[in-house]
Amino acid sequence: MNQRFLKIIREVLSSLFYKLKHFLSLLTIKLSALISHTSFKFFKTFFYNLKEGIKINFKKILDRIQTFIQRVKIDSLKFYLSNYFLFAFSDFYFSIIRKKKNIFILISLISIFLIWSGYYSLLYSRYSWEGPKLKKITLQPGLTLDNISELLAEKEIIPSSMRFKLAIKILGKENQIYAGTYFIRKGLNNLELSVILTSPDYLTLGGKGKITIPEGFRIKQIASLLEKDFNMSQEKFIKETENDSLIKIIGLNGKIKNLEGFLYPDTYIVPLDADEKKIVQILFDNFLSQIYLNPEIQQYTSDNPKKLLDLIILASIVQAETAIPEEYPIIAGVYINRLKKNIKLQADPTIQYILPDGPRRLLNKDYKIESPYNTYIHNGLPPGPINNPGLQAIRSCIKPAEHDYFFFVAKKDKTHKFSKTYEEHLQAINEIRGN
Repeated sequence: MNQRFLKIIREVLSSLFYKLKHFLSLLTIKLSALISHTSFKFFKTFFYNLKEGIKINFKKILDRIQTFIQRVKIDSLKFYLSNYFLFAFSDFYFSIIRKKKNIFILISLISIFLIWSGYYSLLYSRYSWEGPKLKKITLQPGLTLDNISELLAEKEIIPSSMRFKLAIKILGKENQIYAGTYFIRKGLNNLELSVILTSPDYLTLGGKGKITIPEGFRIKQIASLLEKDFNMSQEKFIKETENDSLIKIIGLNGKIKNLEGFLYPDTYIVPLDADEKKIVQILFDNFLSQIYLNPEIQQYTSDNPKKLLDLIILASIVQAETAIPEEYPIIAGVYINRLKKNIKLQADPTIQYILPDGPRRLLNKDYKIESPYNTYIHNGLPPGPINNPGLQAIRSCIKPAEHDYFFFVAKKDKTHKFSKTYEEHLQAINEIRGN
């Protein structure tokens, strides 16, 4: 019976091997060409030693495993299966290594795996350190890659100058590093660090790094992101958004308390001398450029500050309602239909905005919170935007879809089911939620 199982397993292994033989042969040719190159001579020694080590030690390992399984008292099924596998694999393996080319195929596959693992670790392993989230380093003109690597290691930005140096050489950027002052944040890998040190943008526009403000982020979320990535003060940033001189530029002094809705979401390079005030100025200036001075938006608002405010408020609600840009005009149309009929907006994102512990799942009591932002209690738009919307959400409110929908409910795939009547809406809820 043992011989029968042994034969079956060996036939399966042999079949798999010969089906892969053509592919492995091509792989061997490519790898052989690579190894023959003078810059990879050291791999040849490695392959030879690996081959000899496998030939000498593999049979010993199999014997020890088999002896261990025989000594341990396990149920008979596991015992027999283990023996069948070990005998078959051992027999199959040594039938392969009798042919030199098959030895090389096996070693080549192992080598490819080891090389790829080393390559991935070299470029993508992230660095960290104790203490501040940002470290300052100045690279003087004329420094070699060795000097730069040692300086980074001395500052404890990288744990190994050799690994960083090897990564830069693999990427072919050893002669592309710019002299200057950089702020390096915790958690980068060699690939990201190489981009910073070899990109003139980081020096031309500052050098502290990049920050991406997602569409729909609130002032508090932006403040938290700045504190996390650039060690800035949340409190100071929030205070700077209450700058009356900036609010006055868009004609909304006395109408809004801060610049919520008017800090444009985008990717920014943080200047070297940036503080909380300067970041607010940068985000607001981009809003002026992308939105306030946009001809399409200027034509819609007709330089009417109230119309601009209403547009940004509605866009912020639309932005918060869906992550599907194609749905922006439809949802904008729903809210405009409600506003025309003087029906309460009943927008959940406006409730989330007033929660001190949000965002979270809304409870029945949350809908009863007294606040001018509660669109379940008060008619019309809330007094201010509830986040900082992107251009696409704003445009959808200028040109909303024309339809007769007044209701919508989220489906499991994050899209929405739209309804014309309350009865249809209840039916949609029952279908989606199974109530």
